[in-house]
Amino acid sequence: MHPQMADRPQPLSDVEILAQPSDQSIRALLAYWMAKRGDRTVPLRQDIDPIALKDHLPSLFMLDVLDEGRDFRYRLVGTMIAAMSGRDVTGAKLRTLYEAYPDALAEIARLFGPVISERRPVFARGTVFWRPERDYRRFEAGYFPLSTGGETVDIILSEIRFL
Repeated sequence: MHPQMADRPQPLSDVEILAQPSDQSIRALLAYWMAKRGDRTVPLRQDIDPIALKDHLPSLFMLDVLDEGRDFRYRLVGTMIAAMSGRDVTGAKLRTLYEAYPDALAEIARLFGPVISERRPVFARGTVFWRPERDYRRFEAGYFPLSTGGETVDIILSEIRFL
């Protein structure tokens, strides 16, 4: 393989959207999200209690939705995610991290788009496309909308499990 090709994200065709998560931890986070949502469209950010999610924290990340979903900033990155990916990107913007990888940005937009516009969770499984040089290759994730004001999705809470 050409040395520069090793740094390029893998083809994204195997990332599939799931109707429901199969991972037990992501299913538990879905149940928690639904309980916190109640009769609202999405839960409020202040309803999410980190202590209640302590078993999930290493595999969670939170993103601030910027510019109506055209960019995102990592608000929180769990320790397991940082360790598995070899970096802690807390505070970084996605467009800056992946500016050299437009296919990865397109895949992120495909996954996060319905979370923001339809205000619903999205579940996915596939090959890791954002860090192709890492030893792990497969993941399952859940992306959950949150709001600071009640209607607009301005935060995405996610749990990622490496398979």
